Amino acid sequence: MLFFKRYLLPRIIQFLVVVFVGITVVFIVPRLTPVDPVQQVISQMTSQGAFLDPAAVEALRQSLTEMYGLEGGIFQQYVAFWGRLLQEDFGPSLFQCPVPGMELIMD
Repeated sequence: MLFFKRYLLPRIIQFLVVVFVGITVVFIVPRLTPVDPVQQVISQMTSQGAFLDPAAVEALRQSLTEMYGLEGGIFQQYVAFWGRLLQEDFGPSLFQCPVPGMELIMD
């Protein structure tokens, strides 16, 4: 019992704190970049010569915002991020648009 109290319990608590802080940093860092991933995808599509109707662009913007989990306030995004993480749904990559995040992790 002494081993558990003096060694194992502090290590378990330390592990949980490190995981929590690490996941929180992973959530915050992409939101600190000046690049809007939704606008980047739309710009990439239009730069390749595709003409998009303004209504289609707005529908695409809404769809991408929902797909990336960027709708709502920062706290709502954070809660949704944890929910998706616990379901092992990493969604699409922000920087390699159609590639699922799990596929990038497995590679």
